[in-house]
Amino acid sequence: MTVAEAPLNASAHAAETIRAAILDGTFEQGMRLKEEKLSRDLGISRTPIREALRTLQAEGLLDILPNHGATVRTYEAEDLADLHELRAVLEGFAAKRAASRITEAQLTRLQDVCKRFHELCDTDDVDSLVEANSTFHGLVIEAAGTRGLSDVVRSLYEPRMVSRLFHHSPRQRRMSDMYHREVAAAISERDPERAGTLMSEHNHQVGDYLLQTGFMVSDRELKEDEPA
Repeated sequence: MTVAEAPLNASAHAAETIRAAILDGTFEQGMRLKEEKLSRDLGISRTPIREALRTLQAEGLLDILPNHGATVRTYEAEDLADLHELRAVLEGFAAKRAASRITEAQLTRLQDVCKRFHELCDTDDVDSLVEANSTFHGLVIEAAGTRGLSDVVRSLYEPRMVSRLFHHSPRQRRMSDMYHREVAAAISERDPERAGTLMSEHNHQVGDYLLQTGFMVSDRELKEDEPA
């Protein structure tokens, strides 16, 4: 290992560790991350920690302000709604392309994850639900076969991180489940216009829901949202 490689590998390790802590909620929204403590906890110098924080800032996970340091980015309902408006355009395009380009193997995976999401809707397994949701949207983008599209979406925000910011209410889960199955059906039927329209509608609906509710709810409130 060269001298130049060591800080790079340490920085990548630090970025991976801090990213995981943000995504699983260990580092909460608005939490200040101190270089000195991170350096001590991870057992590496502050230089690779600083590089890691800049990497996560570029990914949209952190805000770094002069004389204040790094804090985990806080998303308001309006921010998330705006992001879903952008997703409506990008993922609508992806679904339209996917209906023309998806392979049989990709279609099988898409249908399987739709089934899994449906089965998870009435459970308390939020982590698996978030994973299934991310997988569904990722598969549609993959099936579009458009180079760089996934990177463009990720440059707007980290899907798994955003999903961890709120727990979909049971009512909203069922709405997403309906859209997922209809999008998958339209793609399966090789209907580009319908697939694109449905995916755009799905994202618009989520954005509208965020604006209407503010949508930062507790697990207790989620249970109260269950139909009697």
